[in-house]
Amino acid sequence: MIEIVRQISAQNQMLIREHLAETIGPHLRPDPSNYAKGRMSCWVEAEWLLNKKCLAPAIPMPNRLRTYLNKLGIPFDLGLITHGPVGINWHRDDSYAQFTAYSINLSTVDYEWGYQAQYPGFEYSRDRNDNAPQTVYRIPPGAIIKFNCKNPHAALGSDPDRWSINLWRLRPRYRAQFDEVLPF
Repeated sequence: MIEIVRQISAQNQMLIREHLAETIGPHLRPDPSNYAKGRMSCWVEAEWLLNKKCLAPAIPMPNRLRTYLNKLGIPFDLGLITHGPVGINWHRDDSYAQFTAYSINLSTVDYEWGYQAQYPGFEYSRDRNDNAPQTVYRIPPGAIIKFNCKNPHAALGSDPDRWSINLWRLRPRYRAQFDEVLPF
């Protein structure tokens, strides 16, 4: 299941993009994922180290962005902010993440976003269907989508100046580790 929960105004999209370029831009580095070659990324609050299956320190979420996301009612513990001409190929989010996640498309054009609804809702289900069809959606600029990140998904579009904000809540077993690495 994928759901557009909110649409950010064009003016706010521009302001957010400028804010990200100023606050996150200097921290961007090539994404280490084999699924996202050519994309730049920066973790906020904590970074998930896929090869070590643990959390590590990351930069704090910029206060202005945190305040805005809280006003929108998006629950999160950590995030990944990305920039660049490519998205990410089909994948599932790893064990750190709860099932429900959010992605904010700050592209300048409609963006193709792939999703395979193997789990029918936003949580674990015994009704998992590994043969569910892969569907490609056109996500408009400024769309905030809610999705089950344990379902295969992908950012398939192309936009040379695309920003994306991806947000997760941690699974409870990672809470103590998160508290240890959370930036002050």
